[in-house]
Amino acid sequence: MPGVNEVLSALSMPPLLIHFLLVVALSFTIGLGLHSYRQTNNQDLGFGSTRTFTLIGVLGYVLYALNEQKLFYGAGFMGLSILLGIYYHSRADERTCSLISPLLAFATYLIARFVRLNINSVDNYDLFFRSKFIHNRPTRHAGTKPSSSC
Repeated sequence: MPGVNEVLSALSMPPLLIHFLLVVALSFTIGLGLHSYRQTNNQDLGFGSTRTFTLIGVLGYVLYALNEQKLFYGAGFMGLSILLGIYYHSRADERTCSLISPLLAFATYLIARFVRLNINSVDNYDLFFRSKFIHNRPTRHAGTKPSSSC
């Protein structure tokens, strides 16, 4: 099975464009999921829709890619924190507060950080999790109790 590096090299697109498209797709999916959740629970749309979450993800990606020290990215996170704090406080006054939207907005902003990680590390993480959690699972025999250690 080809690794992530082989698939990305076969696409022959610049890594920045691939990362950008991945951030847009993930952000859009998060916004779509939240929108669908609200509609099925007959809630008002409130803060954020698919466009809002896509823009938050793009903002996080652009600010993360701008400089090496990540000062803009940190400033953007602080600005987003202030705006979401004001939003939550206004909703708390109305007694209709929920942390789902602000937490998903933070997660969407942070997607850029994880997407921009070295793409080689994805294969290493995949190998690590396969070796730790799939191949080395303890076997349990029929009639034995599972161990209570965590």
